[in-house]
Amino acid sequence: AVWGKRETQYGNSDIWGARFTLAGGWQAAVRLGSSANIGTYDQAEQPQVAVDAAGNAYVLWVQRTSDTPVWVARYQAGSGWQPAVSLGAARLGDPYAPRLAVSSSGQVMALWNTFVPSGSWYRFDLWWSALATTGGSWTSPALLENDDAGDATNQALVADSGGNFHAIWQQYASEYRSDLVHRSYTPGSGWSTVTTVSTTNGTYYNNRLPSLVADRNGNLMAMWGVYQSGYGGAEEGTFARRYAAGEGWRTTLRVGATGGAPAISTSLDVQADGTIGATWMEPAE
Repeated sequence: AVWGKRETQYGNSDIWGARFTLAGGWQAAVRLGSSANIGTYDQAEQPQVAVDAAGNAYVLWVQRTSDTPVWVARYQAGSGWQPAVSLGAARLGDPYAPRLAVSSSGQVMALWNTFVPSGSWYRFDLWWSALATTGGSWTSPALLENDDAGDATNQALVADSGGNFHAIWQQYASEYRSDLVHRSYTPGSGWSTVTTVSTTNGTYYNNRLPSLVADRNGNLMAMWGVYQSGYGGAEEGTFARRYAAGEGWRTTLRVGATGGAPAISTSLDVQADGTIGATWMEPAE
């Protein structure tokens, strides 16, 4: 378990973690950052945690106001918590919404947004960094998307059974239009080209707030809401689309009732036998 905790009267916060074992229950909480990397006015927040098959845990978080805004700490099985390290991301703007995933082979992938100036306004870009081996070095942060027409937000990240990573996010093309796009990362080869997952696309269609899961056979399921700005109608609602390993994306299917409101949050989970459970929230009016 990981959480943010206020540390001083100035309101700065740091990230803390604790482990639970069947034999001993909850262990004492540990401060994962330190005064060496948490400045007086820093806000360490939005922690994400992932655990590999060997019992190593990774915690990713962002720090507002810090010159090194993206940090990660590792719990090494048999040794304990290691000092937090910066991923080396330059401060381009406020970091936001970190995501973390660990593959079956122990590789780790991190994603996050950065809020950067863009002309007379601001734009969310999407960045990534990877750790190939336990105790190794993280790759230099790099852009996952290069579409400067609009924001890249609401990303989801998973690892499949083959050790590959999959990212899906909401890519804005204009103020009123956003599509859901997907890229996969294969260790040793890198990222695939961008594939558009949403199939109800157009000037006033807002495909939004995706969730993503991977089953033990490498298949994916994505779910999201579709809102038609200023129109409404039958094409709005909550939808899902399955990726079959070795084949590609299948037909998009409606999950919510026909005529139902578009989801404003989504969540997916998958059982060992491949059965998927879905929940979502939609406005009543």
